[in-house]
Amino acid sequence: MINVNETMTGNDGFVQTDNIVFRLYPLLEGFTVETAGLYSYLKSWRYNSPGPMHHCVWLNRAEMYAQTGLGRRKFDGHIQTLGKYGLVTVEKSKQRANKDIFRVGEPLTEGEFRALYPAEIAAFAAELDAIYAVNKADEAQFSAKKVAWKAEQVQLAKQPEPPPEPAEPDGWEAIRSWL
Repeated sequence: MINVNETMTGNDGFVQTDNIVFRLYPLLEGFTVETAGLYSYLKSWRYNSPGPMHHCVWLNRAEMYAQTGLGRRKFDGHIQTLGKYGLVTVEKSKQRANKDIFRVGEPLTEGEFRALYPAEIAAFAAELDAIYAVNKADEAQFSAKKVAWKAEQVQLAKQPEPPPEPAEPDGWEAIRSWL
């Protein structure tokens, strides 16, 4: 249970999540930076003392929905993704009915990740190559585009202003108001 009258930051407000969770895991299907954020959130609540609850989060789902701002469907989807990649295991409590315990694991090392997911790394590299190719093409055309844009601006500045609308003779406003 969350007690809002006590410190809610715990551990002096510091949780360290490995960069791999934010930089490589989002390359995996269904894993987003929001999923990484939920992992970090769970890690901030896990019990770190040795014992049967070591690395477990005991908060109930409703408390976590309220604090994270995630609805049930989104929260459960992220939990499923975290489970798929071995970062969170959901266990049923042996002491309380309808209570889930979230066991928060450690991420893979970068070497382990690269060995398990070479296709995802290659797909990311190909996507980066495509981005860099577009940027390089834009860079090569930049000078010509800049000259063309400046010429267009000069032409626009040289165009005469359109003549002002002719003023209506006095009395037309009164007639319009009667119509």
